[in-house]
Formats: sequence, C-alpha cells, structure tokens
Amino acid sequence: MKDGWTMILAAVGIIVALPILAFGGGGDSGQGLFDRRVDLPDLSALPDRAYAPQDPDQVTIASGPRTDINGFETVAVARFRMQGLVLSRKDYKRDHASGYSPVDLGLGWGRLSNPRIAALMTFAQGNRQMRYSLPDGDMIPQSEIGASLTNAHLVPAGPEQKRALDRVRRGDVVHIEGYLVNVTSPDGTARWVTSRSRYDTGYNACEIILVQRIRSYTPGA
Repeated sequence: MKDGWTMILAAVGIIVALPILAFGGGGDSGQGLFDRRVDLPDLSALPDRAYAPQDPDQVTIASGPRTDINGFETVAVARFRMQGLVLSRKDYKRDHASGYSPVDLGLGWGRLSNPRIAALMTFAQGNRQMRYSLPDGDMIPQSEIGASLTNAHLVPAGPEQKRALDRVRRGDVVHIEGYLVNVTSPDGTARWVTSRSRYDTGYNACEIILVQRIRSYTPGA
C-alpha cells in the first residue's frame, strides 16, 4: 500500500509513491519537489472517531477489462473499493503519468481516518510522492501508519468521475469503487504497475485506481 521507503528521523516518516517503471520520477516541471500541506483544515470540533475504520476491500480477477484512457491502456487486475480520509491532494498536468492520472490523493483509514489524529500530522506531496511527519513518534506505531496510509494515483474512468474527483478536498471523507490497474503508454514503451498489497514498500508499491464511482463529503458540513 505504501510506496517507496520509510525513514524515521526525529519522528519523520516518508512515503514515496512512484509506480513509473520506464520513465522514473516525473513531477511537474518548474515546480519544487513537494507542495507543502502543513495541516489539515481545523477539524478539532469534529467527533473523535474514525470515519473509515475498515481496510480497503480488494478481489483479484484473472482477466479484467481493458480501458482506453487518453490513449493509455489500462488492464484491471483486481476489483477495489475503499473509504478514507483525504489527508493530502496533489494535481498533476505535465508529468508522464498525468495523461491517465491527473490527481494523487493521500488517503488514510483506521486511526488515520480520525480527523483529530490526522490533524496532528503534516503532509506534503510532489513528484508522485507523499511525505508525512508525526510530532509524537510514539503516538502511532510506524507499522500501523504504513498499513493505514497510501498515496493513490487516481484514473477517472470518464468525465463524470473526473468532475466528482475535482470536488474532493483535503479533510473530506471519500468512497471510491473501481479497479486496480496496470497502465501502458500509447506508444507501448512504458508500463506502470499497481500495487496489490497493503504492506509492500519501495518502488511500485502504490495503488493505481481506475475510478468508476466516487463520493465524498466534508465531515460536519
């Protein structure tokens, strides 16, 4: 689920989410590596509870549907459904993957879907990566954070899904249904491979989600 490596220095964790094989990294040119997302919106008045207590639901399929997204071919490898708290959002327009995935969402479930806990952490995204920090490194075990957090690359299945995704903001609770997919570039020279695990690390340990249904709401709104 988490992508890249996790490093603990002064209670700082780093998640790298790069499913790109042939191209390597590829953040938007002309921008810094990370957009700083210092805090969630003020959610301190919300109930002290998890809005997404369950792990994502995933069912492997032997021969999934193929879809054309702006010339990129997606091949489904698993049905996928999840609910999570949006911890961070990053839009991409100029990197290699933006032709099929214009948005990355940092999503948390379990205790990381509790706004009061998430508000204590800081998040930053860029170059298809997400960093997080937790001032009190003992508050939540790093193993639990790693299994309850992802930087997901979202692939809208069509205009309706894209419009719904455009409305999603940090601090929202989002419900996503669709497929985990592998993606091939229009010229066939590059392939992006999705993670299928909640616990993997390193390159290619990130979900690429073809979004067929997406709903979101702001807690307390």
